[in-house]
Amino acid sequence: MKLKCKMIINLFTAAAVPAAWLSMVYRGGGTLSSRGFWSLKYFTVLSNLFCGCSALLWLFLRKNRSHNELTGFLKFSSSMAVFITFLVVLFFLGPLFGFHAMYAASNLWFHLIIPLTAVTEFIFFPEYEPGKKEIMLSVIPLLLYGTAYMLNILINGIERNDWYGFGLWGIPSGILMFLILCLIHLLLALMLSRLSRLLRIS
Repeated sequence: MKLKCKMIINLFTAAAVPAAWLSMVYRGGGTLSSRGFWSLKYFTVLSNLFCGCSALLWLFLRKNRSHNELTGFLKFSSSMAVFITFLVVLFFLGPLFGFHAMYAASNLWFHLIIPLTAVTEFIFFPEYEPGKKEIMLSVIPLLLYGTAYMLNILINGIERNDWYGFGLWGIPSGILMFLILCLIHLLLALMLSRLSRLLRIS
């Protein structure tokens, strides 16, 4: 049962992510979306593509035990990345821009469906238990993005470069918000890992 569920979840993720992204690329999608490859400026898009690629890699390598650690870590790290996206939308971007805009078109998939699917799989159907080192390493995508985001604002100015609104209260506040997000990421990764041990389905 566990393997069948994981197969379904990963097939769904591997198909849904590129479909939603291509829809954004060619059709746009309202607030916080861009046509073409400009959509790759969003952590939402990058984290979801990371999640989709991790699912596809798992499908190809699931029978190869020598790659279990690699695929397990990538799926864990990408699940945490999209879950951070889900939380930022729920508690910051949704109230700021409106939930209707945040859950419209491709954003519905990127901000809600894919993140909840990924976290559900990690909690209930895990094949991988991250240690403290892996939990620390899982924050790297968010840390790299936050660094690039704030550097872009510092170099090119805040106008048209602060699409998430983290610099609304000043650049130092924006940097602090990204650092807080990294800390939240680490705490959630630890909590979800422990929750997964309790609720996993055999």
